[in-house]
Amino acid sequence: MRKILFISILTLVAMSLFTSCKKEEDEDKDDDTLEPGTMVAKVNGADWTAVTPSAMLRNGKISIYGIASDNTGIGFTVSDTVPGTYNVATNSADHVGIFNPDQTGTTVLYTVTVGSEVNGSIVITEVNTTEKWISGTFHFKLYRTTDETYKTITEGEFFKVPYTDEVLEGEYMVAKCNGINWSATTINASVIVSSGTLHISGMGGGKTVGLVVPSTVTPGTYEFEFGGTPSASYAPTSSSGGMMATSGYITIQSHDTSAKRIKGTFYYEAEIFYPASSAMITEGEFDVDY
Repeated sequence: MRKILFISILTLVAMSLFTSCKKEEDEDKDDDTLEPGTMVAKVNGADWTAVTPSAMLRNGKISIYGIASDNTGIGFTVSDTVPGTYNVATNSADHVGIFNPDQTGTTVLYTVTVGSEVNGSIVITEVNTTEKWISGTFHFKLYRTTDETYKTITEGEFFKVPYTDEVLEGEYMVAKCNGINWSATTINASVIVSSGTLHISGMGGGKTVGLVVPSTVTPGTYEFEFGGTPSASYAPTSSSGGMMATSGYITIQSHDTSAKRIKGTFYYEAEIFYPASSAMITEGEFDVDY
């Protein structure tokens, strides 16, 4: 198990799907000014517009996600909550972007993958904590491992996108599964003595999110290891085969072995290689007894 210091969790997000109406443009309005709540970009040179983008501020991160009418999605996270320029680069998990070519399916995503030629930046120009909206720009180049292709995101801009910053309480396990809100209605957590591991499984809406960490894990950030510990899994339906995390991180915020309570955050990309498909699990959070 490799402990990764000073690394922030991708909390990249795909937000709730709800419709919004465009206001009629005023004749005197500057044509270059976006409507509030707008997110646009070019994907490999083609225009892209999110139907209803939204954002979240939580655990010291800003996450923004939008889904277009063709069910493609763009999302990104920065490891701060103030205006600034945040570089998206190879070998960095602090600021990350993704492109989902099919929000409704289980296709393999384009991501910032260690070892691939990716680059770009996310610029947060304004965070209005009174009215709770965020504005800025973005561009990055993303890579997909299965076919070794790229998606180049340019001229990205988001203007006054509303954000949420709710605080979770009690026992819970929540995440975004390919950008869709998910929460566990049933949580099982137990120590497997023979392997010295703690297994946490959340089930809800037919989906299952699973985490495995050492039973004596201490606070810190750790990289998921395919076939090792810590590890993570995801089953999109009750009848589908499970996907395993091939990249991602889990942060243990607190672990009381006497009271048997553990709290943390996580994100990962889970894959199954035949037939090839993947899922992005972001904004994961848990606080559970075992």
